[in-house]
Amino acid sequence: MAAHYLHIRNQAIKESIPLEMSQWGNVVDILVENSGRINYKKLNNAYMGLKEQVGFSGNFDASWNVWSLPFDQRWARKHAKSLKWDSSPVMFIDAPAFYKFDVYVDEPHDAFINMIKWGKGLVFINGRNLGRYFYIGPQQTLYIPKTFWNRRDYNTVVVFEEIQGIVSN
Repeated sequence: MAAHYLHIRNQAIKESIPLEMSQWGNVVDILVENSGRINYKKLNNAYMGLKEQVGFSGNFDASWNVWSLPFDQRWARKHAKSLKWDSSPVMFIDAPAFYKFDVYVDEPHDAFINMIKWGKGLVFINGRNLGRYFYIGPQQTLYIPKTFWNRRDYNTVVVFEEIQGIVSN
């Protein structure tokens, strides 16, 4: 089964998006980011996300499974431990994806994490949401307060890559 990735930013889809699919057994996943509301002009028509039904060949299927990814501290800590992490040598896979690595910190200090060659996503340290990054800016480098680090211990960093960035060796 072929996977198709489509990123649409700050615009509405007003036409069809052709997808090549087999006749049976297709699964369509749609990831919608709710990044807040506008803070200018009237809010009456300021909708975000999917505004109308999604149809396939003119047929509308109402049997969608919808769930949220809260990305709060409880959720992040739980999934950093419970997900099955692959330790393969592959550097990047198609987004969206989660990446996890451990950093040993002897004595905590304020630090920065450079996300310039990444795409768009979120960074967590020890289950705490550090912030968002986006390759077009403005946030490409994230500040890590020393209070986020565990002293003389391994610290878990989880990155949720929503849109794949620049892949380089």
